Amino acid sequence: MIMKQFFQISIAVIFLTANLLTSSAFAQENNNILFSPTHSVAVEYSYLKGLVEKPQPTIAINEDGTHLYGEKDFLVVECAATQISKLYENNVNFSAVELVRIRLHSPEDMNLFPLELAQLNSFNKLRYIQLMFLYDVCGDETDECLFDIAHSSILPGNYFVTVMYQLSISQ
Repeated sequence: MIMKQFFQISIAVIFLTANLLTSSAFAQENNNILFSPTHSVAVEYSYLKGLVEKPQPTIAINEDGTHLYGEKDFLVVECAATQISKLYENNVNFSAVELVRIRLHSPEDMNLFPLELAQLNSFNKLRYIQLMFLYDVCGDETDECLFDIAHSSILPGNYFVTVMYQLSISQ
């Protein structure tokens, strides 16, 4: 089961949620968006989908160290939750990053949060944070607790960031 939801965070912590399902119902809904007055929503979704699904210049931060995939202007940071502190470091390679994807493998990884947006000083273009839960975080193989967990996992900063969360449990 994969469920993605989004919410906006600002100084005042504003939440905006929308379900993104890979079903025919979503495909039909997406077509309606494309031809609606809110065309910019569809354009934003299309851009985000490409950023998440297509290969991008990426910085991978894990227990083995930091690895750069691509030449320059890295758009994505893939980060193991155990290495979250590395996101606070000054790093010129973070300047063009738009998406930070954090992988959480176990309940112990939650002890490393919250992520403080105000301390992500090297990210000049950060627009999205994706929390990927790779274990049964809610304890009942559902995604019902994810909104509350994601809400408490990110502390606001001085700019808007869309936070996505995904539950991906191996069956």
